[in-house]
Amino acid sequence: VVSDVMMPGLDGFQLVEAFRADPELDFIPIVLLTARAESEDRIAGLTRGADDYVEKPFRADELRARVDNLIASRRRLRERFTGEYRIRSGAAPPESADRAYLERLREVIGARLGEEDFNVAKLAEAMRQDRTHLFRKVRDLLGVAPADLLRTARLDRAAELLAAREGGVSEIAYATGFKSVSHFSTAFRLRFGETPSAYARRGADAAAVRTIEAAYD
Repeated sequence: VVSDVMMPGLDGFQLVEAFRADPELDFIPIVLLTARAESEDRIAGLTRGADDYVEKPFRADELRARVDNLIASRRRLRERFTGEYRIRSGAAPPESADRAYLERLREVIGARLGEEDFNVAKLAEAMRQDRTHLFRKVRDLLGVAPADLLRTARLDRAAELLAAREGGVSEIAYATGFKSVSHFSTAFRLRFGETPSAYARRGADAAAVRTIEAAYD
């Protein structure tokens, strides 16, 4: 979002605050434009959650460059947080076609886990199957529907990142392919029995205990 600061009704600072208070919108980057160049104004915008600040008059190519940098930063964040997804394939013989299929499924899901538009249809396309055959194969081998498998993969990866303190709740929600923080929080609570924030705090407390124990070993 690119917004002016001086606007009637709702100024740019209030717009940023509104976005950051809304779980459906809080992950969206915001660039503020303003003729007010004082450092206090810049700090006011940044502390409210703006991602960048551009002074007027400005060059269009500079604005585009700043926006491109923000988008590239989000992509790097997604790539950093996208890791391998482990699918339990112990039931399949090591050299079997089923084991090879599960390995391919793991690779595809792991590579595209952070894409919010990566759905069952795109998973089927990547696996070179139609949706019916994908559903049957995944159900037969893993006992779950492909949609459930994707959701579980995203939540398990998010839990790993939260426990490792790799980012904030909204960053990790976005990086694991969820379109909104509220949806992520609801799904996370259903799977793990607590909110993402509580899960992260528990992981941080456990890490602190391990650090203290290591210091006395």
